[in-house]
Amino acid sequence: MANQQEKKIKASNAKTITYFAVAIVFSFLVYGVGRYLTDKDHTTLDMAGLGTTVVIELLFMLFLITSASGDALVDITKDGFHSYYCDMIMLATATLTLAAFSSYAWGIYLVIPGFLGYKIVTLILSWTRTQRSMQEGLESLQKRNGRKEKRAKVRTVRR
Repeated sequence: MANQQEKKIKASNAKTITYFAVAIVFSFLVYGVGRYLTDKDHTTLDMAGLGTTVVIELLFMLFLITSASGDALVDITKDGFHSYYCDMIMLATATLTLAAFSSYAWGIYLVIPGFLGYKIVTLILSWTRTQRSMQEGLESLQKRNGRKEKRAKVRTVRR
């Protein structure tokens, strides 16, 4: 039974990696054809964006391929940080495709620091809320224990 599940996950991983590889090649083709047809000169922003896209796509594809081919069986579309890797590849592919038509598309990469800021703020807020709830839980537990002790004393006196 486990072997069938492992085979399904491995097949799903291979299929996902193939889809991403096709999407990456397609986005580079669209970018190249779009830039050629519009006769736009490559600005410094375009070169920096293109370099960023290449690094992001190669790095995260490498992460996905090594995760999928490792000893530990990981479903790369669902487990842990792997879904973030997939999101980064999709973001880079979409940005590159849109950048074929407008240099302003490179601004989509500003989503990354925004998301990181959001995750950091939610991490800090959840930590402070956890600390408060733990303190409140301790206080209520101490009150409850105090009441039990008073009840125990009252019961022993009455008997």
